[in-house]
Amino acid sequence: MGIKLQQSLNVSPLYLLSDSQRIAYCLSYLSMSHPNQPEYFTISSVCPHDGSTTVVGIFKDMDAVSYRLKRMYTTCGDEYRIECFHLSFADDEAKAYNEQLVSRRKYQREEEVKDRLYSAFKKDSKEPVDEVAG
Repeated sequence: MGIKLQQSLNVSPLYLLSDSQRIAYCLSYLSMSHPNQPEYFTISSVCPHDGSTTVVGIFKDMDAVSYRLKRMYTTCGDEYRIECFHLSFADDEAKAYNEQLVSRRKYQREEEVKDRLYSAFKKDSKEPVDEVAG
């Protein structure tokens, strides 16, 4: 069963485990948590011919992912992609959006000030440079 992992494992006796134990270990190693955001996991099968993916399922936790992988009929060379998604809520997204707008406006104001100062500096320094050149 070929499951591609994005992180390397630093455990030497991993080869002693069965396939299902290795899967469970790898999944627990790869799981990450974000506070106040529910996590959902997907399993996607990867087509060996064109690389397209098909979502096999959406799961609430890593245990469910592990059990589904154990249930699946796999052959040598099969590739599956396991991804973690964080569920966000409208309130959180609205708050982040407003913070981003404020940050952008602040940046635009700072850039306008920099442009005006640069233009004034360029105008002041242009006259002596022309005199020296001419």
